[in-house]
Formats: sequence, C-alpha cells, structure tokens
Amino acid sequence: MFQAQMEGFEPLIVTGGHSILVDYLTQEEQEKQAVFWERGEEIIDDKLLMIAPVSPLFTQIKERKLFTYYHFSVQNDGDDDRRYGVWANGFLTETPSVNQYKLHKYHEM
Repeated sequence: MFQAQMEGFEPLIVTGGHSILVDYLTQEEQEKQAVFWERGEEIIDDKLLMIAPVSPLFTQIKERKLFTYYHFSVQNDGDDDRRYGVWANGFLTETPSVNQYKLHKYHEM
C-alpha cells in the first residue's frame, strides 16, 4: 500500500498497482516504471499513468494495517475497455475499465 497527501484532503491510499495521471514522466521515472510495467506507456484522457511506487508523491505504508478500498468503473459509451481519469482526494487517478473490473471480480455481476 502507498499513500500520498494533498493539502486540504485526506491521504490517498492505493495498492502498488495503481497510478495517478500526469502530464509527463522524467527519464528516470520512465526507467523505474519499466521495472513494474513491461507494456510501455499507458495514456488515459491525454495523461500518462505514473504507478504509485514510482511517484515521488507516494510513500510506502510499511506497517501492517487493515484497509477498506474501493474499485469502480465509469458508465461509458459502450467501450468496455475504456478507462477514465477521476479525481480522488486531490489527485487525478485512474479507473479500471468495465472489462478489467469484471475480470478481477471486484464484485459478482
């Protein structure tokens, strides 16, 4: 688990596979991200995904705690593979597509 704090908001806590959306990645960030993702750059709504373990905004939560977390997909125009950027606790972050949501069985459909 990783957390980031935006002034005026509760901390955003995410699992290590989640990202925030950014305008650009530095060369160093691209190289670090390649260790986690072999699939190359991902783009949602003209923004690049920066995975939480790579982002300097996030710190790893090392103590063992119980967290409740939520996944949701956004109603869309029928493209069940499309992902969207959404605001969460002051950060622009990503949603899973409808198909990703179903694949990971976040809930039974």
